[in-house]
Amino acid sequence: MRRTRSQIRFWITLPLAMSLFNAFVGCGPSGRDLTDAQWLKLQQEMQTERAEVGRQRDQLEADRREWDERERRHTLLASAFEASSLLLACVLPLAVILILLWPRPEPIGSQAVCEALLEEAFAPPEATKAKIEDTGRSTLPEHAAPDIS
Repeated sequence: MRRTRSQIRFWITLPLAMSLFNAFVGCGPSGRDLTDAQWLKLQQEMQTERAEVGRQRDQLEADRREWDERERRHTLLASAFEASSLLLACVLPLAVILILLWPRPEPIGSQAVCEALLEEAFAPPEATKAKIEDTGRSTLPEHAAPDIS
């Protein structure tokens, strides 16, 4: 392969141009290079940030556990409340029926009247007639006309 003169010139001038470029622009230390103290400071800041992120993650995990516990506890409370309401709703009609059917003591005056009516109803006819005559004489005033039977 034969090289032409322009190709040879190109290959000779290329390294020369690159070295001139490096001389003016420079490949040496730039403003972005950090000293050991700056690296150490950056590493400490990153470590502090990592610790903060870890602490926040732990706090987030604790909050999640607390919410899970609340959710379980509230679910248990809701279930207990629902069961007790259902039990009350089932027992309440039975309690009302029991109260309505519970025997009540009757007043004494009503009991005496009932006994007197029963005695009259089941007493022999002569005893009833005599009793009516006795009660009629005691209730009649003295100036009333005698009973003619």
